Amino acid sequence: GLGKTTISQKIFHDVKVLAHFDKMIWVCVSQSFSAERIMRSILERLEENVSGFGLTQILSKIQGGLKGKKCLIVMDDVWSHTEVDWWTHLCSVLPKQNSCIIITIRNEDAAISMGVESSQIHRPNTFNDDESWSLFSKFAFSSSSGICPDDQFENLGKELLKKCGGLPLAI
Repeated sequence: GLGKTTISQKIFHDVKVLAHFDKMIWVCVSQSFSAERIMRSILERLEENVSGFGLTQILSKIQGGLKGKKCLIVMDDVWSHTEVDWWTHLCSVLPKQNSCIIITIRNEDAAISMGVESSQIHRPNTFNDDESWSLFSKFAFSSSSGICPDDQFENLGKELLKKCGGLPLAI
């Protein structure tokens, strides 16, 4: 994609960030979304046994495990904004001070529906036309060292790239 996960990983593993936070938790959300799986994953990263607990107990354990701590939580690859109840429940048990949550998300509307203010959204840069063409050529014409063999193919490729809007994942 645009490198959202890579940027988040660099932040997560930064020496100063590691020194600042007491607890750091990385959760891969992905398209196969399950609120309970996310909560269990957070609790597991707090080194808690999660077997046999219901969602209410899990939330309570998360709250206890993070109470009074500076924590960084990365929610990577959030897709859906239609089911935000899990987010509301999670936020209700997280420390309100000295903590940070990073969300990587494909859909800005989903972030806003989760209560993220527009001013808090970081929008990675998209590719310009030359960068888009370079990436496209590298893969589309790999058998000819990334060089387009025909003007007609080049015109067609550049028309396709206009529809990609400079998004590396689309290219």
